[in-house]
Amino acid sequence: MPACHKCRGMVSKVYDCDHTGYQGYCRECYEDLHYDLTEA
Repeated sequence: MPACHKCRGMVSKVYDCDHTGYQGYCRECYEDLHYDLTEA
């Protein structure tokens, strides 16, 4: 089971992209990151 790079939580699936530096983020951290990017 993968761990989120940001919150270190164990999750069933991680998401990554250039915004995360290609580190795996859980869905919540990934959505929070993109929300912050789009609202800024």
